[in-house]
Formats: sequence, C-alpha cells, structure tokens
Amino acid sequence: MSSEENDAQKKIAYEKEEETISRNSKDVDDSNIIVVSPSDTGPTVYEDDQSTAEVESISTKAKEAGLSLRQLILAFGRKAKTATEVTSKEIKSKTIDVATSDVNDIQTLGANVDSIIAAFEDTMDEIHKEDYDEQEKLLAGYKKYIESQVKVIDTRLKLAKRLKRGA
Repeated sequence: MSSEENDAQKKIAYEKEEETISRNSKDVDDSNIIVVSPSDTGPTVYEDDQSTAEVESISTKAKEAGLSLRQLILAFGRKAKTATEVTSKEIKSKTIDVATSDVNDIQTLGANVDSIIAAFEDTMDEIHKEDYDEQEKLLAGYKKYIESQVKVIDTRLKLAKRLKRGA
C-alpha cells in the first residue's frame, strides 16, 4: 500500500472513532461494527486467454482439416466413378452377349421368321382400317391370342429342355 492509502485509512478510522466516542456508549453495539479495508482499485488489464500464435495455429489446423476432408471426398468420388464405369462395362458386355444370342436364335428360324413378321404386319394393317371402337376390340382379342401363343411357346421350350437333359 502507498502512504496516501495508509493516511486515508487512518483518517477514516479516526473519524469513525470520533463518531463512536461522541455517541453515548450505551447506544453503540460493538457486534454490529464492520471494518472494511480499502481495495486496490488500480487499473486492471485483461489479456486474452489465447495468444495470437495459438489462434493462428487453430486456424491453420482448421484449414488443414478442411483440405483433408475435401481430398477424402474427391477420393470417394473417383472411386465411385471407377466402380460405376466397371459395372457399366460389365452390364454392356452381358447385354451384347444376350442380344447376340437372340439374333443367332432368330436367324436359325430363317424363312419362318419372315412369314411370322409378315403375318403380324398384315394383321395390324387390317385392324388399323377399322374404326376406333372396333380397333379397340380387335387389338384386345389379338393381344390375348398372342399371349396364348407365348404360353404355348414357353411350354414347348420347357419340354425341350427337360427332354434334352434326359436324352
């Protein structure tokens, strides 16, 4: 404490003492007296908890984490793209194989396919000549006929496969 503060404390204590003495001693209750010492009221400087170096370090780490996350996402994207390309190539090759086998199967039928196609086109042309109400009835009937023919074909195909195994 400085000497000025000590002098101020003594003066306050002296004034209190005079006040107490000037009163009647019976009126004063010593249990209620509180002595308060003056506090240090000098300027207080508050410093940030983190220094600028720590803030820059955290900022740098955040940027690095962001870049790392970006690289991870790009890597996943490249991997997904590669997987998609591989899968699409597999699907394409399987589709081409199926289409090639279908073409070969149709070619083995030869001239019969031409007559089947011609019969279908002729039937569709004849149905097209009718009015729309009649076309609706004829197309529904023709569709049922073709579906029944598909069932016959499926049944004969199954029979041929069973006989082939047993032969």
